[in-house]
Amino acid sequence: MDNVLAICAIISTSIAVVILVCLIWSIRWLSEQIESWRNQIFGEVYEEAQIKSLQFFLPAKSNRPIGVFEEIQKEDEDIVLGQELAISKRWETELHVQFLMDAPQRLRLVRWGFPGKTNEDTYPSRPAIKEYRKPFDTETINQFEREAYRDWNGYWHIEFPFSKFLPEEYCFTICFTIKGDGIGRFPLEFEIAADKAERPYKEYLWIEIQD
Repeated sequence: MDNVLAICAIISTSIAVVILVCLIWSIRWLSEQIESWRNQIFGEVYEEAQIKSLQFFLPAKSNRPIGVFEEIQKEDEDIVLGQELAISKRWETELHVQFLMDAPQRLRLVRWGFPGKTNEDTYPSRPAIKEYRKPFDTETINQFEREAYRDWNGYWHIEFPFSKFLPEEYCFTICFTIKGDGIGRFPLEFEIAADKAERPYKEYLWIEIQD
């Protein structure tokens, strides 16, 4: 009888251990799944907003013909122009900029403009950003999705009242016009902020104003 009780106790203990191990594994698996879902919805926490491939581009001419660039635009294909661009001071020029999300994140703010000075140089005759445009919209569904405005320093801002979730490799585009009166090479500063990122992403594109 004692042997039977001992065997039952061993079996019960073994079953309890197995159940405990399965429970721990299940909790760990569920925790990993919840964390994965949270990252997909809200994005991970980063020291800096994860942005890449900030550059000028030309849209396909069939989508958006641009007067001063029509000779080099392709009919049905975007053209990547890189991080430097030369334009004439004679015209107000429409420019297009794009960047990619380097990880799933919730975009909160995009800010851009010409600084009066950097750590190395000053730019008293810097170009002016005249107008922010949304050239590819055919119909406005929700006009409160984003707010666009220009501040006292001539910088433009796109702010989202509710931060906008964008998946990895999502391409975000900005369109605006500029006019430069002084000849020279000028930095165009960009600042892109995301929720869960301690610092915004910052980078310069460069514009050369020619006669």
